Amino acid sequence: MPATGGTLTGPAPSRGFRALPVLAGTVLAGLLWLVLSLVVAAVLCTTPVGERSLPVMAAAVACVSVFAGGVFAGRRAGVAGWAHGGAVGVLAALVAWVVGAAFSLPGSWAWLPLRLVYGFLAGAAGGVFGANI
Repeated sequence: MPATGGTLTGPAPSRGFRALPVLAGTVLAGLLWLVLSLVVAAVLCTTPVGERSLPVMAAAVACVSVFAGGVFAGRRAGVAGWAHGGAVGVLAALVAWVVGAAFSLPGSWAWLPLRLVYGFLAGAAGGVFGANI
């Protein structure tokens, strides 16, 4: 074993909370959210799928994106995957709320607490997965 306390596959992960994996995971979640939203838009425009399914599709896109961002953050952090992934979920929910508020979408305040909880749960689940793979 190396003298730095790491393993043969790399250095030992730090034990504290690190902001860089959270920021990187949030950027990944945002990019994936954008790409998947474009895919949903293409599906809605080119298939007979009705707009009634849009809320479910939008929620699925958000959850998958935040989960993936949480996996990335948990993997990069190596420890406390739930905290790093949960922070990704909360930060992504706040960014989505700010974007919605910038376009004056009605009801953006009403859904914020629920989005924060769902974002934390999806991100934390991804972070736990990412820290343990």
